[in-house]
Amino acid sequence: MKTVQVITIAREYGSGGAAIGQELAARLGWKLLDRELILELSRRAHVQPSEVSQMDEHPSSFIARLLKAFWIGNTYTWSGPVPEVVDSDYLVELSAIVIREAAKLGHCVIVGRGAQCVLREREDAFHVFVYGSRQEKLKRIRNRYPAKTECEASLDEFDRIRTAYIRRYYQCDRANRHLYHLMIDSDAGIDRTVKVILSAAGLAIPEKR
Repeated sequence: MKTVQVITIAREYGSGGAAIGQELAARLGWKLLDRELILELSRRAHVQPSEVSQMDEHPSSFIARLLKAFWIGNTYTWSGPVPEVVDSDYLVELSAIVIREAAKLGHCVIVGRGAQCVLREREDAFHVFVYGSRQEKLKRIRNRYPAKTECEASLDEFDRIRTAYIRRYYQCDRANRHLYHLMIDSDAGIDRTVKVILSAAGLAIPEKR
């Protein structure tokens, strides 16, 4: 494996994957693509970030695909200009372009969005899957959203949606261990998890900035 220039983080909902990605980027001084990817997609697609967020890591529904086919035909492919209908299918294609551009520049941490599949062939990409116990994941969700009453239901629903997203657009099982160089339980905490990822990727472990 070449010197790691890119780390991708796939994660179970509530496992702290986003915070781990943020901490990795901060420790390494690398660019983070998470919320930043949503902002870039909204800029390129000329839509509001809130619209992108609603479709982010969500497979387009059967009804949505039928409507798209009705309005713009079954030969829909993205070739540069923004289409009349900005939907999940279009955003997946666009996000794959942004992910590949970021990976080409290197020194970046990419959270979610099927990056482990988009960059599967890159020898300088290190792919991580973060999971956790149900108890710890629920604790994180409740701490983050104290007013939320359906935390347990959302725990299953978000993972179901993300699994469907990867299956639909990349024909992969998100939990397939062969997609990753490391699968890690985050119950030990963000700091320890980050140190293990850096060590496994063969990167120096800088002190917190």
